Amino acid sequence: MTRPTTAVLMIAALVIGGWVGWSAARRQVLNRAQVLALMGLQLGLVVQALASFISLAAGHDAAETSTHVVYALGSLLLLPLLVGVPVRLGFPASPGAPGADPQFVGGIEVKPPDGEGSADRFRAVVAALACVSLLVMLERMWVTWKSGS
Repeated sequence: MTRPTTAVLMIAALVIGGWVGWSAARRQVLNRAQVLALMGLQLGLVVQALASFISLAAGHDAAETSTHVVYALGSLLLLPLLVGVPVRLGFPASPGAPGADPQFVGGIEVKPPDGEGSADRFRAVVAALACVSLLVMLERMWVTWKSGS
């Protein structure tokens, strides 16, 4: 885990959070590109957490190892729990393979069914707040990562 990778993830969380926050302010649902951006951010968090866990196992002397591990695990759970909980699990019935419906990306509905738009608009607000929370978690991860010696 390095400062540049943490900075890239923080900038990505800030940009994506602002983007989905702008959609929420305009009372729009998450679109396909925003969902894919959130998935990319999650992938970056997984890579960072794995790198830090491997470094810790190899003997890195972190200032606060247990706190760092808790923040790393929390950063992995934040987006799936907050953005994914209101998601209707599974894919809709459609001909062909699961996920063939163009209104779904990774199980997240990007276009609400008629009359159910408020929950999907709320998901944009939650996603923006999750990105802001990630900024704090990533900074705390960096602070707890610095060498204890």
